[in-house]
Amino acid sequence: EIWAIRAVHRATGMPDPTVARSVTNLIGKVITTQALDERFIKQAQALNYEAISILVKKWRLSGNLAERRNLAYIVAAYDGLFRYAEISNIKLDHIKPQDNGTLQVVLPITKTNHSGDADVVVLSATTRQVIEEYMQLGRFNYKPQNKNDYLFKGVSGWGSSLKDSGKPLAHNSVITMLNSAYKVIYSGIDEDELPRKYTAHSMRVGAAQDMFKRGVELARIIKAGRWSNESMPIRYGRGHIADGATSEILDSLL
Repeated sequence: EIWAIRAVHRATGMPDPTVARSVTNLIGKVITTQALDERFIKQAQALNYEAISILVKKWRLSGNLAERRNLAYIVAAYDGLFRYAEISNIKLDHIKPQDNGTLQVVLPITKTNHSGDADVVVLSATTRQVIEEYMQLGRFNYKPQNKNDYLFKGVSGWGSSLKDSGKPLAHNSVITMLNSAYKVIYSGIDEDELPRKYTAHSMRVGAAQDMFKRGVELARIIKAGRWSNESMPIRYGRGHIADGATSEILDSLL
């Protein structure tokens, strides 16, 4: 995404290639062409509370490390309304366990925050439990020597150990993860009744819709999702706008 390219270059002190006139002109032409062809961005298929409930039942006690990592990733992405670029870049140094059982996550790079101050997201005690169960099975912890490790890592082909590549979890790995979740959630459903496949933003969409259904105020949803205005959450919540936020929803899960 353009915002991610811009944020990374600025954070590293490199020139921002997106401000070049040739680049902005090209982006404008692409957007105009898509609009004229009526090719609009489709909303991601929602991965919501009900779907997560199924995954918890199927994966939480699994001895398969990939399934436990997948569950932790999906629950965290839902609870924090994380974008792919946010959750994939979380390192252990960004996580601070709190005395009340929650996890505080500092996001160094976000799409809408240009203040220079990192965003802080608090994940529920339920999410912390799922994450730490995955960490225990993966044999890593919050010790200082691990601070530069990414929270979510690749898993070996045998599914028995984590791969420390020193890089964020790749987007195609996340899609593979979500395809696995999709098969579990929609097992037994006729093919012609299946919804669209999940995308990296499906948990974010599902969380926003669930909050609308629970009657959460729009201002809280905007804040939770770190949106700069109400247009996108309203689009996500269309058809679901009816107290609690995602943490309150998830705390009834386990």
